[in-house]
Amino acid sequence: MTTTRSVTFVSAGNGQGQCVKNNAASVWNRESAVATVFYRSGYSGAIDSVEPGTKADLRAELKNENAGHIVGDAADDTFEYGVYHAAGARVTAWFDGYLNTPGRHEGIDVAYASGADVFAVLGGTVTRVTEGSDSTDALSTLAVYNATYAKTVVYLHLNPLGFAVGQSISKGQKIGDEAARGAPATHTHVEMRPGRQTAATFSSDTTLVNPVPTQFWMDRGYNACCQ
Repeated sequence: MTTTRSVTFVSAGNGQGQCVKNNAASVWNRESAVATVFYRSGYSGAIDSVEPGTKADLRAELKNENAGHIVGDAADDTFEYGVYHAAGARVTAWFDGYLNTPGRHEGIDVAYASGADVFAVLGGTVTRVTEGSDSTDALSTLAVYNATYAKTVVYLHLNPLGFAVGQSISKGQKIGDEAARGAPATHTHVEMRPGRQTAATFSSDTTLVNPVPTQFWMDRGYNACCQ
């Protein structure tokens, strides 16, 4: 279970010894799990992560501009590891975490390498498969509905395996390969939506449609990490 244990501002000056909240440029994570600092309240926006037992400067976007933090569980995998099962995978944009792109980001972007295996982060039933080509105008979509949690996980841009609508997928099952189908660069967009859905939302919108998914994923055994 996740918590908001102490992540402390360690640099000299105003705010020294205080919990990370707007006045921190560096942090000291004294816990046994990764600590993630968020630009926005509610665990969204640009993120930075601090490994266990580490003192570190925050990335430029979050220095003195950080609204919250969360400490994961040492037994849990990072979210990007859950998508790729590879230690070198990375988050490129967290939920609502666009820095230089217009609109609001309705999912989590993760990347590893073109052609890398992509795995399901939650089990369920396929509600849609669309196989686009490798171009920015041919979006590829795999949507998987989980009835237990009443959530649909939508994966974009990947090269999906040959699933059929109605087919069951298990958590951790390979679902495709990293590609750039409908995107300028290879990555996987993972979007959690309430209810039974068949498509993702439009990231160019200025209002978020989906709820912040961070706590949901933490409760499913993933730590929010790493850019």
